[in-house]
Amino acid sequence: MLQLQKTHLRSLIDVLTISTDKAAFRPLNAITIYMGSKVGWYITFLYNLAGLSAFVAILALILFVYRIYDAKNQAASIWVTIYGCFVAIWSTYVLEKWKRRQQEMRITWDLHHFEQQERQRTEYTGDFIVDDNT
Repeated sequence: MLQLQKTHLRSLIDVLTISTDKAAFRPLNAITIYMGSKVGWYITFLYNLAGLSAFVAILALILFVYRIYDAKNQAASIWVTIYGCFVAIWSTYVLEKWKRRQQEMRITWDLHHFEQQERQRTEYTGDFIVDDNT
């Protein structure tokens, strides 16, 4: 009996720590198994965005403090322009990295038809109206 419980516990641990070549997937795999693929997908997006946004936020804070400290100098506006160009390039990088991460998740979690799994909700019906103001 005790051996059966140990075997069951070991198989449960193996399921929760699905072996991948990336250790960062392990907690996300456990979340996906427990809460479902949509929640896992959402949390992965938030982790990815928060992790990549930290560097840009620190740069923005440094630039903000520099502009307050050296408000009379016009050289700060050059740094703002450089920062704006950097953010434009950074946003392209984040988008491409997220696309790559989506493909990794689709393969790892077997979500090849993730978008098609959404069922049609018939309780949301209405007439199509074009608003003249917008």
